[in-house]
Amino acid sequence: MKLLVKLLTIPLDTLSMAVLKMHHYPALMDYMKFENKRTVALRITQAVLKDKRPLDRIKTVDRLISFINPLLADDKDAAKEEPYEFTEGQNLVSQLPHLVFHNQNVINCNDVYYELLNKFKRVFVKGGNARMKFTIPAMCFALIKLSGHINTKVSNPNAETPMHMFASGQAAQEPPSEGEEEEAQPNVN
Repeated sequence: MKLLVKLLTIPLDTLSMAVLKMHHYPALMDYMKFENKRTVALRITQAVLKDKRPLDRIKTVDRLISFINPLLADDKDAAKEEPYEFTEGQNLVSQLPHLVFHNQNVINCNDVYYELLNKFKRVFVKGGNARMKFTIPAMCFALIKLSGHINTKVSNPNAETPMHMFASGQAAQEPPSEGEEEEAQPNVN
């Protein structure tokens, strides 16, 4: 089994996201014990996060979810994993919704963007309370990012993006220079 794990993880170093296009990859994972499936799923998640390509297609997200399913739900026959392994896996999984993005130039891009996030949400909710404490906060932040995208691009196409608003907010909070500070304070004589 260790050789099969090694065989399945070797392409991740060079192909990363292209592994999701391999149709027989999940079929090979079905022959493995749950612990080995979890190891391969962890390596797939690490490769996707390292690649930093946006998850912008429904088919890609569906395949990714099927590949990393051992990190998303418990198996009844599997031994309980160590707490540090569980935490490591869930921390990696919780980063995936932040890679979701859909092209702004496409009609109904916000609907696709929402559907991509919703696919993760459906799986995360089924994972149980122990997993949700890692994944649901990440989903909330990803949905806030989507709402900011909808608000700035749909309601007012000329509006500042959230990053521009943050930058202008920082400029407003900077302390005044020495010359400005003297002008701001009234002369009390």
